[in-house]
Amino acid sequence: MQKEIDDRLANLLLAGEITDGSFVKVDVDTGAEALRVSVK
Repeated sequence: MQKEIDDRLANLLLAGEITDGSFVKVDVDTGAEALRVSVK
């Protein structure tokens, strides 16, 4: 699970979607058995 989170965050950083001061929330979508990542 840690690798999946790391990969998702790395991709968001490289795409410029996470910037200094961004709030990142990682949650589990139990219905889809997947991670949900949101950036604000």
